[in-house]
Amino acid sequence: MRPTDEHEEMEVGRLLRELAAETEPALLPTASQLWWKAEILLRLEERQEAGERAARPAIWGQAAGLLTAGLGLAFGSTTLLTAGPSVLLAVGLVPAGALLALGLLARET
Repeated sequence: MRPTDEHEEMEVGRLLRELAAETEPALLPTASQLWWKAEILLRLEERQEAGERAARPAIWGQAAGLLTAGLGLAFGSTTLLTAGPSVLLAVGLVPAGALLALGLLARET
């Protein structure tokens, strides 16, 4: 590290003072502006929660439908010819329904 001379320090200080003089001070929001923004954010959050609550029965119905269809295909097959495609479809539907239901349970807690 090289030693700095006093002239260099004075020059840096002068440049920083010039830069500070050129910049405008930031205007802080008033209390009413902060309150207004908080109210807007609160209303948006309430609307989002209301939308999620309204969609919850439909999503639970989808999860129940996937589980029922998958289990019905898996256990309703009586012959090997119908069991092949049914089991493959059930392998996809049952985990999808179960994961959907688990995701819903996790969101509600």
